[in-house]
Amino acid sequence: MSEIIRYMSGGTEVVLSKDIIKRYLTSDETVTDEEIFMFMKLAEAQGLNPFTRQIYLVKYKGRPASFVVGKEVFTSRAAQHPAYRGFEAGVIVQTAKGELINREGALTLKGEVLVGGWAKVFREPYKVPVTSAVSIEEYGRDTPIWRSMRSVMIRKVAMVSALREAFPDSFAGLYDASEMGITQDLPEEPIEPPTKGEVHEEQYIGQIDRAPEEQPPIEVQPGLSREQADEIWRVLKGNTELASEFCRRTGKKIEEINPKAYKKALKLAQELALSAYGQEDQEAPQNAASGEPDALDETPQEGFISPIQYDIIFEAIKSKGNRKELQDSVLQLFNIRHLAALNATDFDTAMNYVDDTGIPF
Repeated sequence: MSEIIRYMSGGTEVVLSKDIIKRYLTSDETVTDEEIFMFMKLAEAQGLNPFTRQIYLVKYKGRPASFVVGKEVFTSRAAQHPAYRGFEAGVIVQTAKGELINREGALTLKGEVLVGGWAKVFREPYKVPVTSAVSIEEYGRDTPIWRSMRSVMIRKVAMVSALREAFPDSFAGLYDASEMGITQDLPEEPIEPPTKGEVHEEQYIGQIDRAPEEQPPIEVQPGLSREQADEIWRVLKGNTELASEFCRRTGKKIEEINPKAYKKALKLAQELALSAYGQEDQEAPQNAASGEPDALDETPQEGFISPIQYDIIFEAIKSKGNRKELQDSVLQLFNIRHLAALNATDFDTAMNYVDDTGIPF
């Protein structure tokens, strides 16, 4: 059965399922069930409506999916924060004489070279504003909107960056398309959501025409403990592709496996990990003396942390006396549902947080 989630966003009920997302919100056939599940949970946790283009699922063949939001989400959410005291933003230009100027707004004069964007966000109780400066060379894209509105776009990137730093609790884990390297202009026109009748039909998709080879080999009902689910994730080393294959074979998400089928599920996870890494899962693919990845390490995937990074942070949390509270705190800090969804750029920050916050045994 295709899981359906319902939540409120700006006074409107949003209804999502795997089939609804595939039908209305993405056209890429390579998107995995695990990526769809993570997208649904992120949208639900943040109260964002994908039908009004507050959040997008962007998938390129051969790459992990990216979840990005529009600038309006940042500015409107910041305006509602009680500590918000406004912002300033503009462009960085170089004059014909070689002088760099931080100009407010998005005006670039003839003869000037657009270098980047800047922003300042004011919030209480900070005595100085949170500032950000970004380079057009790093963030500029060869898309129609960037070619026609380069000043406006780079100013927006700087604003988003400053707002996230100023309000990490509100924006951790949320990224603009330019920050995630999206090379296409995302549509802004709202989508007409499915009717109640169509949503009702979604509950039955997948039960009637499922092929025999897709029948789950494990009898499952909700119920794995957190420790059991985490152990399966550890064996899979946070690899979302392996997790997707695991879910396809069992017919359920990891957390929904029947506790009575835990050993079978763990064995399946070990078989998948062995086929992917060519070694037993208990033996992490790194040099134990140096802590550096060895020849068996997998190249980190763009976007999410790599399997070896997942293993490192998992073991770091596991070694602390407040393991459950610490893991919950990390997930909440980065607005993610599971460690595997941690962005690679946040890995060092997360590790420092674990080291500083965890209580050693």
